[in-house]
Amino acid sequence: MCFRGIKLSRTKKIIIGGIVVISLMTALFIITREEDEYPDYSKVDDYRMEWFEGTWECEENPLNDPDNYTGYIKLKFDDKGGFRFYDGETDKTFIKGFITLSGDRYMVLTCNNGEDEFNPPPTWDTMGPVEEMKYKIKSEDKLYITYNENRRIRSTLIFSRED
Repeated sequence: MCFRGIKLSRTKKIIIGGIVVISLMTALFIITREEDEYPDYSKVDDYRMEWFEGTWECEENPLNDPDNYTGYIKLKFDDKGGFRFYDGETDKTFIKGFITLSGDRYMVLTCNNGEDEFNPPPTWDTMGPVEEMKYKIKSEDKLYITYNENRRIRSTLIFSRED
């Protein structure tokens, strides 16, 4: 191998070849790697919180669990990022707290119920007081919120705007 009159020894050729191979493997890893486990919370889109504001009614069954009834659940977001999941028939609160949006797919629910009042929806029964959820805006009046457990989808609740 020769670069404009520079002769390289066999050892140098092997080293340069190794560097090229490692560089290509690193580039391939970066291009094909999976999405980060935790999103970058420094890029929070607070202005989007306005879109969530109002009362939402849950559909009768979760997307991936037709045997659980969830039609009684309502969700209310206020203008300051507060939220409240409650029973639409009895007005009893299940969980309440604050929401932080992270980009256009993730939200963090930080619940501030007392221990005796913390009662997540039935399909989210293993939920903790601080939980990252995935959300998807399906239309102007439709919101999907997905609870994952150990990186697997546990349940997706479908909400329709009530206001």
